[in-house]
Amino acid sequence: MRRARRSRPTARAPAGAALLEALVALLIVSLLSAAMLNQQQALQQARTAARQRLDALQLARLAFDRLRSPAASSSDSTAPPPFKLTHDEAGEAGNAVAVRDVSVAVNWRGPAGEPHRLQLGTREPGASPVYDAVLSLAPQDIAIARPLARATGIPFESVAIAPGQSLWQPGAPGSPAWVLNDADGTIVSRCTGTAGACDAADGSVLSGHLRFSASAPPDPSTAGDALLPLDLVLALDGTPPRRIGCATQSVVAADARFVRYGCVVPDPPAAGWSGRVEIQPLGWRIGTQAGSQRVCRYSADLDGSGAIDRNDEHPAHYTAVQGTLAQQNYLLIRGDQPCPARSATGTHNDALQNTVQHQP
Repeated sequence: MRRARRSRPTARAPAGAALLEALVALLIVSLLSAAMLNQQQALQQARTAARQRLDALQLARLAFDRLRSPAASSSDSTAPPPFKLTHDEAGEAGNAVAVRDVSVAVNWRGPAGEPHRLQLGTREPGASPVYDAVLSLAPQDIAIARPLARATGIPFESVAIAPGQSLWQPGAPGSPAWVLNDADGTIVSRCTGTAGACDAADGSVLSGHLRFSASAPPDPSTAGDALLPLDLVLALDGTPPRRIGCATQSVVAADARFVRYGCVVPDPPAAGWSGRVEIQPLGWRIGTQAGSQRVCRYSADLDGSGAIDRNDEHPAHYTAVQGTLAQQNYLLIRGDQPCPARSATGTHNDALQNTVQHQP
């Protein structure tokens, strides 16, 4: 008698379920990939659009700068693709210098071809033709800055005491002080140490400082070596000649050492005073040998004339000085060293480093 055969369980059902799961997973991965790709493209377009907008804004700003010029062209300016730059300008009729309305527009198409437009507008006064004439003039080296709203010849260390007036004390504390007119730097009155003791006075101011350099070669830019005792005299021309003692004050700080000086020429003639500054050593000597000191003065050809021919250029001898003179500075170096020479030309805005021998 034969045994009945048992039938094995089929594997088709589990295999079909696995295939279905794989297809579903593939579909999900495909959808996620498509979503990420779309997101990446959207981010790329947004980044491109932002960059284009920044470029358009920069083009508009540059166009505004060009339009501020009185000689600006009325034609549309060129712009790199994909941008197109246009501008519009309107002013009040019959008045070339009236307020004008300026508008600048930048048009472009984005990454997807969509149109974009950025427009800036402003109202500003029209430019006078005189500005073009001024710009065509050659630069003039004239000290026009007014530090602290005062005349340029007023020593910087002066202290404001009243509207339009400053107090200048060139010597040590307790020495006489001078009240200066802020408009032109002239002396108004002379004050003593007693409170309120000021008398009317007239005079011309000469001021500056002396620095010391013991190095070889000497350093004209950052000289700050030990100070030496000295007197300073202003020898005036005339018959008979006059010698005016100048006040000095030693300044010793963590970052600077120098001697500040100030001279006052009382009651100067209408044509101005003429003379020469002389430094008198106290306990040392002036010479050109080792162990002595050479006196150099900071000087430069500020007007490009080829010579030191103006009083503010710090000549060896002043001629017909009217008003005030400031920053008439000196450098004392070793006697066996030459006065340091740099460029002999410059402007009032330059830090002068060129020196020439003054004494002996």
